[in-house]
Amino acid sequence: MDIASPLRVKCHFKCEIPGIKSYTNREIVRSFVDDILIKGHLEKLEHYINNEHFTQHNPHIADGLSALRSALKATFDEGVAIKYGHLHRLLAEGNFVLAVSEGSLNGVHSSFYDLFRVSEGKLVEHWDTIETVPHAPSGKTTTASSKSGILDQRKA
Repeated sequence: MDIASPLRVKCHFKCEIPGIKSYTNREIVRSFVDDILIKGHLEKLEHYINNEHFTQHNPHIADGLSALRSALKATFDEGVAIKYGHLHRLLAEGNFVLAVSEGSLNGVHSSFYDLFRVSEGKLVEHWDTIETVPHAPSGKTTTASSKSGILDQRKA
């Protein structure tokens, strides 16, 4: 069943129900992060990635499905660096979805920010940044500044 089917409306002009595209795209990214980044089910990549047009803005990974598969396979097979552990939040607006996750990079507690552009039900573009999560004494508030200069205060 199509996620938007209960809300379809007939009209003579192009109709779009606000929020449906964002909701659908959020669920696509949620499944991708869980299936691929957290669980490592690379056999499902074709389900999520546009095979013909996937632009990767990470300078260490080339564009295209095969380049992404190779990079992820090396990460999982060699026990390299990146391990996604938990998806905390998804923010969606139209075709763009930001995934905020937590895990480790080279054994260091880190946060992962992945921005995806979704088109026709597939991921077509990706940007990312990784930040170290600072340690704080018990009960203390820490302030971490990212490369963008945005401050995040949280109770440890």
